[in-house]
Amino acid sequence: MATKIERLKSYKPGEIVVLDTETTGLEPFGNDEILTLSITDGDGNELLDEMYKPEHRKRWPKAESINGISPAMVADKQPISASKERIEHILKSAKLIVGYNLEFDLNFLEAAGIVIPKRATFDVMKEFARVHGEYDSYHDDWRWFKLVDVADYYDYDFKAHSSIEDTKATAYCFRELLDDPWFDVPRRKPRTEVDEFGDSYVDYGDDEERVYYVSSHHGDTAEDAEMPEKPTTTATEAAKPSDTHKNPQSISGAPRKALSVLVAVIAVIAVMLVFAGAIVPAVFLAAIAAVLISALRK
Repeated sequence: MATKIERLKSYKPGEIVVLDTETTGLEPFGNDEILTLSITDGDGNELLDEMYKPEHRKRWPKAESINGISPAMVADKQPISASKERIEHILKSAKLIVGYNLEFDLNFLEAAGIVIPKRATFDVMKEFARVHGEYDSYHDDWRWFKLVDVADYYDYDFKAHSSIEDTKATAYCFRELLDDPWFDVPRRKPRTEVDEFGDSYVDYGDDEERVYYVSSHHGDTAEDAEMPEKPTTTATEAAKPSDTHKNPQSISGAPRKALSVLVAVIAVIAVMLVFAGAIVPAVFLAAIAAVLISALRK
């Protein structure tokens, strides 16, 4: 049976669609609507990039202050219902649908009357959190990040809050995440244990060597938690500030990525040396890895 990473890498770029929306607000099944929808293939090639006139909302000042889309900019546009067949055709042509906080975008499309086909899905926000997010005991989940943070980790620069740029950034981060050496390393949530003396401690299990990412933007952990247009229930809860994202001394971006790969390589070599009976060199490499991990977790 194919592994998760093997299944994901088996999709060709043309079998993948990546999408993003900009909206008038937070409530897809309330009175908020889609302002822009952008879709690319798995390589980030544009398939659709359209602006739409809301059918009900006349003003959206809070969202406008973030995404820069004014009522005047969409006054002469068609409603999204006019693109229903085209959008559905693109979605049906895919085998995998990718997004960042994907549920939010799919809910808005569904609310707009777009039929969402049953396809495999991949949420870059949640998957990156699973791979590199610290455990948040308050929410009992891995910490989420903004799209700009994940792009920064993978050395991708873009203009946020433009649906086409967000879509291309998501496609890039999706590809990088599949090549991340930590992606398919098993992980479990930390748990509290009690030692033989009756003292409690946190057992991080296989997480001891994992590389954490600390946002250089010092924001909340969901993709656009400060934005009015992209919440989910968990994202709204995730707005609680966290000190783990406010350390200006933390390593981020390219240096962190490089050290992450180096630690993974050293760990593999150390294990191979142990099996080969070369214990002393293995211990030496383990010590080096421990120093690097300590630096990364500051």
